[in-house]
Amino acid sequence: MAGRLAWILAGGAAIVGGMAIQGSNFVDFQVGGDEVRTVSQAIEDVRAHEDVARIAEQEARREHRRVTITVDGKRAETVDPETVRALTDAVASLVKAEAALAVAEISDRPAELKVATERRDEAQRLVDQLKTEVQEQAESERAQSDAERQAVRDRIRTEIREAIRN
Repeated sequence: MAGRLAWILAGGAAIVGGMAIQGSNFVDFQVGGDEVRTVSQAIEDVRAHEDVARIAEQEARREHRRVTITVDGKRAETVDPETVRALTDAVASLVKAEAALAVAEISDRPAELKVATERRDEAQRLVDQLKTEVQEQAESERAQSDAERQAVRDRIRTEIREAIRN
């Protein structure tokens, strides 16, 4: 019985040694290097990838809520719903002000015409201001997404280079 136990232990040691040399998930010994990859390092790598996935999911949810609008009839921009609501309200007040101005022009009353013109000009300024904010928001988001893409590219490059070196 003792003779068989020695052979079983020797076989188990050979299996564990083979796993270590081939690079199992438990311990990765690298021949010619002094670096040992442990289970805790593998867990950290998995957590880092989970963080990236979580951030991507949050971005997808945020992007799903966004609305695409056309600015100046030329290009489509995606903005958040609050900005769209504010822009819609501003355009509605501009339309009402234009209608009030048209009625004031018909009535030939200078005081009403002046008030209606001021109201229309104020509504137009608000619409122009919100349009500028939409454009700035879109430009900043483009710059941010470009920076995020570049950061991911750099990270992938460094990981690939490290993997090739090891």
